[in-house]
Amino acid sequence: MKYYTRESIELEDYVELSSNVFGIVVAIIQESKYSKLYPKEEWDYLEYGLLVLSDQAGLIHYPQVTEEITFVNHNQDK
Repeated sequence: MKYYTRESIELEDYVELSSNVFGIVVAIIQESKYSKLYPKEEWDYLEYGLLVLSDQAGLIHYPQVTEEITFVNHNQDK
C-alpha cells in the first residue's frame, strides 16, 4: 500500500490523520502485516485497509488510504 504521496506504507509509520491528530500504523491488512499488539488472528476479518492507533481518536480502521492520512516518518527503532 502507498500513501497519496506514493511513499510506501510501513508498520509503525507515524502519520497525521487530520489537523493535530496523529497516529501509528498498527496493521496493513491486505498485505498481512500486523503489529504484535494487533495480531492477524483478531483483525484479518476486515480484509483490507489500515489500522491506525491514535492517542486522540483511539483505534481507527481505514478501509482505503485517503488523502487525510499524511505520512510523517518511518519508525526509526526497527
